[in-house]
Amino acid sequence: MSNNALLFIGILIFVFILWVMTGGPAKPFASAGPYVKPIDGPGELAEPYELKRGSGFTSGITGNNSGFFDLGAQLEDLSSYGETSEYRGVVSITRNPSGPRGTTASEEYLSISVSRRAEAPITMTGWKLESMASGVGGIIPGGVSIPRAGSVNTVSSIVVAPGETVVVTTGRSPLGVSFRESICTGYLDEFQDFEPDLEDACPTAREEVLMRYDRSDKEDCALASWSIPRCTVPENVQSDVSNSCESFLEGLNYNSCVAAYQNDPEFSERTWRVFLGGARELWRENHETIRLTDSAGKTVDVFAY
Repeated sequence: MSNNALLFIGILIFVFILWVMTGGPAKPFASAGPYVKPIDGPGELAEPYELKRGSGFTSGITGNNSGFFDLGAQLEDLSSYGETSEYRGVVSITRNPSGPRGTTASEEYLSISVSRRAEAPITMTGWKLESMASGVGGIIPGGVSIPRAGSVNTVSSIVVAPGETVVVTTGRSPLGVSFRESICTGYLDEFQDFEPDLEDACPTAREEVLMRYDRSDKEDCALASWSIPRCTVPENVQSDVSNSCESFLEGLNYNSCVAAYQNDPEFSERTWRVFLGGARELWRENHETIRLTDSAGKTVDVFAY
């Protein structure tokens, strides 16, 4: 083998050793790809990956173009995202990228869960969600435990108990307010669009008749109610029922359900629906890192996909 060949092999070995000593395949850039923005034509500038965090929030929906995609988002060590919150490990973003990939603000969502190990309920109003790729995000607002359809709702802080979930949608609330799901909120899904769908946990029309209809024709009315789907306002009640039965069935709706069951111990569900009120999507379809911070600005969790 010639001296030139030996010299070339020696240089390759030296470069390889130097690469391994400086991080090698463990370095984020090893799998990052060359650019955030591909070069499509002459005269365009390449935008290399950098390990920088977005600049945070002011209020409501915010944005800043100085943020870059952090490729270390899935690491247990969150030190590169600022001071770690006391809620780290207790509150987490659900690792499901399908929700953040919604194509409209009303379809885009993510879920936050509170561990059953939490020692007490946690106030989440004022917490923030931020895209580390773009710097945009939103602040978790206040909400209503029992919303009233067609009425002005008084908003208070959202307090999430151990074992509960918060579904955060980028868009505006169809009710105009964030709220907790209940055994009655399935009625709201009939005339308004929620993503994901609200749970259909309403009492059936037959259960309503047997529990709340106190007339002599209760059995006939219960029989007539069999064809009414759960969480559905009846439209065409069969004509051979009494006027009182027809009136009762046609009065089954969200507000009547709340009036009847709001004091029931099983009334409230374990899911909050929170709406950031944005008009456009916040999260990228791919190469996204989302950070959740508490009211003190400390990092609770980071999710990358």
